[in-house]
Amino acid sequence: MTIDAAFTNFPTLTTNRLHLRQLRSTDAEALFALKSDPRVTEPYGREPQQSLDDTYALMQQLQGLYEGRSAFFWVITLRGEERVIGSCTLFQF
Repeated sequence: MTIDAAFTNFPTLTTNRLHLRQLRSTDAEALFALKSDPRVTEPYGREPQQSLDDTYALMQQLQGLYEGRSAFFWVITLRGEERVIGSCTLFQF
């Protein structure tokens, strides 16, 4: 897949155990649960999110980065499930 194709159709990645997909609006509460936990945010030097509104703002920012062709943000689920268990970002490519 070329970089142009990746920014035309968001790439999903699947392994035997995990599925990485594009963030959805329905993921806000699960993402907040992760991003409000200091054990998750501290290693990255980020403050934990304080409210669901913080998460919605982050989601808009992440969508803008994708639309601006500067980053991919995947949520991670167990394969065959919808509940978000993590996330990862690819940027500076």
